[in-house]
Amino acid sequence: MKSLIYTLIAMFLLFLGLQQMSLSTNTAQNVFIMSWLALALFVVGGNLVHYLYRNKKGIKRSKVQNVQRIKQKKKQNMTLH
Repeated sequence: MKSLIYTLIAMFLLFLGLQQMSLSTNTAQNVFIMSWLALALFVVGGNLVHYLYRNKKGIKRSKVQNVQRIKQKKKQNMTLH
């Protein structure tokens, strides 16, 4: 949930920053603007990737743990009989 909040904050800051930028300036400012935009997009993209793929890892871990528990119970039942 935190990554979604961070993504929304980053997108809001990106929106505010884009309003202040103009590409009709000199070359040094254009390079700074483009690099700033690239880094901002990496932040937004990274947070979205984390938000989208975090649940699948948790589900896989819980499935593996469930399978391990079932195997342990079967071993215990076999040794008891």
